[in-house]
Amino acid sequence: MQEKLQKTEMDYHHIKIKYQELKASKALYSSTSISHTPKHYVPVRGVQIPAAPHKFVALGTDPPLGFERLGSTNLCVQSLWLSTVTSKCRNDSPSLFMKKMIDGFFLPEQLSGMNRTKLAENITIDALIKYACSHLKMADRDITTLVNQKCCSMKRAHLNSMRGNNTQETN
Repeated sequence: MQEKLQKTEMDYHHIKIKYQELKASKALYSSTSISHTPKHYVPVRGVQIPAAPHKFVALGTDPPLGFERLGSTNLCVQSLWLSTVTSKCRNDSPSLFMKKMIDGFFLPEQLSGMNRTKLAENITIDALIKYACSHLKMADRDITTLVNQKCCSMKRAHLNSMRGNNTQETN
């Protein structure tokens, strides 16, 4: 009888730990955990992508709970965010998919007046480019074209936001 009681207590302890782990992972997926940036770019038309909750994690270490590594880069994004972007762009070209991923990481004023050459030192863009090469099988010249096009469209969006407002506060 004593052994059954001890086993029941151990089972209860394990269930309690699992419950706390699930509760913590659920908090990662809540909308409040995405509010790491006060502003987020929302295009006037087309597919709208939420802000990308991300962390940089050294290669060789596991990504945090609820995050996954983008290819073989040190950039980890929330798994839910990546599946959202993937599902919203599932019938689109790799180029459009990459442009939408960029929307999740940058505001128009951050890319306004930039190009791929000027962004060469940006670790986020560098990780996204590596991901595009390895997982989306995009050619380097195609990536250069899409980054330059995205910078031009972000410049237009930045100019429009100075006239109106196409950025959105995220809470």
